[in-house]
Order: sequence, then C-alpha cells, then structure tokens
Amino acid sequence: MWDIQADEPLLCMSEIDEYLHREAVTQLLWVPIFSTLELVPDYNVASVGTDGKVLFWREADQLKFPIRGYLLSLKAQTKLNLMSSTCLEFCADSQSLLVGSISGALCKIGGVSIVSPEPSRKDAVVSSFKWTPEAAAFRDHLPSESKRELTEKLELYCKEQRIKEVSFPDIFQAKLNLKVLYPSPTLLSYESHAGPVTGVKSSPYQRNLFASSSTDGSVRLYDQQQKSFLLQVEPGAAVEVTGIDWSPLRPGAFVISCSNGDVDIYDFHCSRAAPVARIGSLAKVPATTVKFNGRLTAYMAVGYENGTAKVYKLNRYYSVGTVKPEEYDVWKKVIDQDNKL
Repeated sequence: MWDIQADEPLLCMSEIDEYLHREAVTQLLWVPIFSTLELVPDYNVASVGTDGKVLFWREADQLKFPIRGYLLSLKAQTKLNLMSSTCLEFCADSQSLLVGSISGALCKIGGVSIVSPEPSRKDAVVSSFKWTPEAAAFRDHLPSESKRELTEKLELYCKEQRIKEVSFPDIFQAKLNLKVLYPSPTLLSYESHAGPVTGVKSSPYQRNLFASSSTDGSVRLYDQQQKSFLLQVEPGAAVEVTGIDWSPLRPGAFVISCSNGDVDIYDFHCSRAAPVARIGSLAKVPATTVKFNGRLTAYMAVGYENGTAKVYKLNRYYSVGTVKPEEYDVWKKVIDQDNKL
C-alpha cells in the first residue's frame, strides 16, 4: 500500500505465504465500509490471485493478515480444484462478487461479507478462552462446522503455547487447515469465454447487467440472472480485448482496451455495430487496461504494455451534459429482447 504524497511512499506490504497470496495477485479493489456514525466511509482492500483466493485486508493491520478470505473452488471435492482468477468486481448489492479466470470461466459468488470486523452473536460457540474482538470477528463469519473446528484446534494450540487470550495473529500462526479459515462459497457459473477473462465490470445503471472482456477477442454482456450472455462484440480479427470499463455518465457506453493498442468507445444508444470513437496507437504498443475517471468525467486513463500510462480528454458528450431518459432504457430493451427469444 502506497501514499504517493509522502516522502516514504510505501506504507505497508503483504508477504508471500500459504495463508496469504503465494501466486500472482491479479486485481485489487477498494471496498468502502460505511459506519452509522461517519459520513465518510473507511476502506478495506479486496485482492484476488491465480492461487484461487479472494482476501480482504485492513490498512490498520499493515496487510499482515486478511480479515476475511474465500477459496474459489470449481468443484466440491476433497482435493481443492482452485480457480486461477484474473479479475474481480462487486455487484450492485455489494454482497456478491463477479470473478473471471485464466480458463475463461466466469462466476458469481453470493453472500460475501465485507463489513468491518465485529464479533457476531449468531451461532455462538462455547469457548474456554478469551478472544480479542478481531479474532472473534474472523471466527464468527465462518460456517458453523468451520467455526467449531477453528475454535477447538486454535484453543488447543493456545493451551500448548500457554497463550491466555486468542489474538488475530494466533489464527494464522497455529497453521490450521486452509479450508477451515477460508470457506469455499457456492459459485454460479456463466457461459465461459474461449480465452482468459481480462476484465469484468458491473453496470452502474442497470442492476443485473455486467460486461466481460477476454483474450478470445470478445466483449460480452450478461444478465446476472441468466447463464448465457445477452450479446457479444468483437472489435476485430486477431485482436485481444485486455480491459473494459463503463462510462460514469452515459448509461449505454463502455470503453475497451485492445492488444493492438487501440482503445474503442462503444455507445449502444448510438450504434450497436461499431465503436463511436477510437484512439489508435501509431506504435501499436498493446493497451493493457483502461479506466474512466468517475469524478472528473472528462478524463480517461489508459495503461500500456511498455509501462506507460496516458490520460485522454473526452469530448463534451461523454464528459458533461444531461442524460436523456431513453439512454437509461437501452439495456432494458436488450434484456427484454433476449428474454423473448
């Protein structure tokens, strides 16, 4: 974690460990945590990696240990078959996650807890030890069976180590089974891409709509309630789509970055057949990621494979102006049309 305005910008960093990430971390997300007493939210961090873990972190813990964790298992087997994840996105309800993978699989995880760590009284366990609030919060979010196993084995560890109070670090230092600490949630699978998923984004305007991009050269639009995609866009032959983002201003618009260096803006209110704007790359350096600025809507940033980043200024239509009522209906019409087929 960095503070780019500080003289020493590096604030803290996680380690490589069996209980943390031990393979490539492929995406990070800020997770706003709202308190009833505070108008400004606090933030946690969510991470996903090719080791099949989704972890939640607090800055207050200096990224030493995650406060929540999930194992993305493709099959409910004794031997874990973990999903090598490439991207992560929250759904509109903030209690579900969309995850893409190297294999092209695309899944939704429900019932994800992202709240600040506070002990729960639900399914309380009998304990002979005192637990710190952070340790109790980690224990209490687990399924009942895992909660009992964690309590028994961790308290035995503390007894052997002559520890009087169970603390948050003790949970990881006891070296318990990974499946006990990180439950495997139920995955709702969608129709897969033919190549690695490079991005997944929830629509800020249509609750159940999300878009995905892939190295198979396609962008797909999905309804969360349907397994098959609604429609597919292919920017060109032999072009990999490396990133995607929704316009913060125009409900029917999204932008994609491509392996040939192009950045295309699509607006389904104007045209479904072709992009309405394209930023080409004379050097043909692959664009690897793209992001609209949610606050300064006139700007969009693009990252490139050679390590450079460029900020582009958008025209007035995509940066200012009043949204017409029919723009909000563009995706509803697509979903309704698909339901009739």
